[in-house]
Amino acid sequence: MEEKIRALKQKVNELEEKVRQREASLPAHSVRVHQIEELERLEEERDLAREQLQELLKQQG
Repeated sequence: MEEKIRALKQKVNELEEKVRQREASLPAHSVRVHQIEELERLEEERDLAREQLQELLKQQG
């Protein structure tokens, strides 16, 4: 279980970095739909990984 927790923490960190990079690369004046969709997909994936991590940490107790 420790390895799975470590892997999920790493995944969350990587996804958070991708979200930050994606947000920073968005032009303030002309954001396209596909750019917003990609950012939302990354945020959803990050949130799911966070939820999975929280569940594992609860189980570990």
